[in-house]
Amino acid sequence: MSLQDVPGWGDDINLVRYLRIITAFLLEQRSKDYAKLAGSRAMDEAAMCGQLQHSITACLYFIPPHRMKKIDLILMAAISQLVTVIPVIGKADSMTEAELAKYRSEVLKMLANPNKFVSARNLPQLQVSLFSFAESILADLGIEKQQLPVAIVTSRDTEPVTDAAFLASIGLEGITNPVQPVRRYKWG
Repeated sequence: MSLQDVPGWGDDINLVRYLRIITAFLLEQRSKDYAKLAGSRAMDEAAMCGQLQHSITACLYFIPPHRMKKIDLILMAAISQLVTVIPVIGKADSMTEAELAKYRSEVLKMLANPNKFVSARNLPQLQVSLFSFAESILADLGIEKQQLPVAIVTSRDTEPVTDAAFLASIGLEGITNPVQPVRRYKWG
C-alpha cells in the first residue's frame, strides 16, 4: 500500500483548474498500469492479484469540522467517478461528542443526496460513490455504523492510558505503555 498526499483546494479561486489537476493525476496513474498490463506478456504476481503499482483505489477525503462546503460535495462526486471516496472528519477534537454525532449524521445526509444541498443550473446530477466497509470489518475494529464517517483527532502530544477496562474494550490489553493523542489548551 502506498499513500499520496495531495493539497486540498484551500482558497483556490479556480476550482475547475484544481479539479482538472486532481482528475488528470488519477487518470495518469491508471494509464501507467494499463500500459504495463497491455504491454507485458509476463505479468508479475502483484498485478495478477489486483495490486497495481500506480493505480489509486481509494481517496481519503478530509472534511473540515463543523461545516462541509458545497465545493466538498462537488469534488467528492467528481473524484468518486474515478476512485472510491472515504470521507474523514479532520480535527474532530474541536467538537463535543454530541456535535460530532450530529455532524456525522449531517455529512451522511449530504453525501446520500448531494443535489439537495448543491444547486446550479449548469451542474450535472451529483452522485458520491463511498467506500462501504463490510460489517464484519467494522465489528472487528469495534466501530459501529453511526461512528462513520471516521473522525480524526490530530495531536503530537500524548498521555499515558491507564484505564485497563478501556484498553480491554478496544483490544489493546497487552500493549506496554499505551498512549493516546491529547490536546492541551491554555484554558484547561
